[in-house]
Amino acid sequence: MSTCMREIAQAVANDPEAWIGDDQEQDGFVILGNYGWEPNSKDGFEPDGGAIQLATTNAERLVVLEAVLDGKVCFVGEYQTGGPSWVLEKQWGPTAWSRPRMPRTIHRIEQLTSEILAFIAAESANPSGGDKD
Repeated sequence: MSTCMREIAQAVANDPEAWIGDDQEQDGFVILGNYGWEPNSKDGFEPDGGAIQLATTNAERLVVLEAVLDGKVCFVGEYQTGGPSWVLEKQWGPTAWSRPRMPRTIHRIEQLTSEILAFIAAESANPSGGDKD
């Protein structure tokens, strides 16, 4: 995930190292979309293996990647604007579940990253005509 986040950070912040993760000091970032996972606790869906979140930001936008771990892994991505407080502009995922560290899992995060980068490029070229979900 960190390799993919570096590519996104380059596109968003013009710095491949301008990203943060769950284990780093941060102001906080959250996934805003509803992904339809089945609730399995009083707080909704909580994956058995937890989740890994990475994000990059500049003054106008925040991009978040999340890996949801539940015996297998799936990925989601979000493009948020106007923050803080951030507003969800576009979301991707979840990807289909894959076994961790397998080639198919790597392919899924790379595919998600490509979709996010294409959206950022289009948004940068035409900032007033963004594609909203």
